[in-house]
Amino acid sequence: MEQIVLCSSLKLLDFVQQEMNALEADWFARAKKNPNVPLLMGIPGISVLSALTILAEIGDVTRFLSPKKPAHAMPDLCHPFINPEKRVIRGT
Repeated sequence: MEQIVLCSSLKLLDFVQQEMNALEADWFARAKKNPNVPLLMGIPGISVLSALTILAEIGDVTRFLSPKKPAHAMPDLCHPFINPEKRVIRGT
C-alpha cells in the first residue's frame, strides 16, 4: 500500500513540476517581449516574476507623465521604511 501511495505522489510531483516549467517558460517569453522588464530587474531583488507582476499591476507605463507618477497613483507600491537615522522615508 505504501508503495502505491509513494508512486502516486511521485507522479503528482512530476506533473506539478511540468506545469511549473511551462509557466516559467511563458514568463520568460513574456519578459523578452517587454522592454520594461530588464529595467525593473535592474532593481536589486526584482526577479522576472516580480517585474512582470509590477507591470501587471501598474499597466502601461507610458501613461505616466513622469517616473514619480506611478508612486503617487499607486501608494501601495511605495511603503514607508525606516532608514538608519530612524527617519521615516516615504516613496515618491
